[in-house]
Amino acid sequence: MDPANATIGRAWAWFESGGYFGVPLSNFFGWFLTTWLFFQGFALFAYRERGRRRSIRRSPAFLAVPVLLYAASALCHLPPLLDPDTAVVDAGGRLWSSADIRETAAIMALFTMLPVALVALMRLAAMPAPPGAEPVRADRPTHRSTS
Repeated sequence: MDPANATIGRAWAWFESGGYFGVPLSNFFGWFLTTWLFFQGFALFAYRERGRRRSIRRSPAFLAVPVLLYAASALCHLPPLLDPDTAVVDAGGRLWSSADIRETAAIMALFTMLPVALVALMRLAAMPAPPGAEPVRADRPTHRSTS
């Protein structure tokens, strides 16, 4: 999403244009470092908390919500493919084709984001329901009356 937002959408700019539709290599190193710091922080937190609290089991349907949002963000790259091709210039002065930028974003989403989301959904589908969880049935009320 960085190339499209920086060149077509003009949401931000790099003054030193890079080879990936204006995105410099330093941007990818920055995202890698940011992601690593978040995951490392969470791993340290989880390690410290291990054994202190009882594990809370969530239903696969609950856990599927962020996976579906991730898949939806990947699919958002497909509709812009129908937009007409225009020439766009990044902040460094390089000329790019908007169709090339959009097609590359769609390819990246189809071959990176969607497979990860599908694997996660398949793993969630194979998960057993948490203990004590019973399916909601339409033939009985889901709440208890206090009267």
